[in-house]
Amino acid sequence: MNQTKPYKIVINQGEPIECVPGQTIVQAAPHIALKGCKEGGCGRCKVIIVKGQINRGDFNTGILSEDHKAQGYILSCQTVPLSDLEIHSQN
Repeated sequence: MNQTKPYKIVINQGEPIECVPGQTIVQAAPHIALKGCKEGGCGRCKVIIVKGQINRGDFNTGILSEDHKAQGYILSCQTVPLSDLEIHSQN
């Protein structure tokens, strides 16, 4: 069964933002990476997933270290929510 209802993304415990299924986090919340490449090559959009399920998408594997991945960092320009999300962003 395909998800048709938008997911809710909560950034830094703020107000929820709606994300249409299939949309990346940056497409739903462009303020996360205003100056980023939006192609998975620069890392400016990295955020920490606090809660929720995602599809990480494709990106340059050298952008996120194994340590960052272990801490829950993802690239929001390439990541598609598969559920409601809580994330932490320094942007």
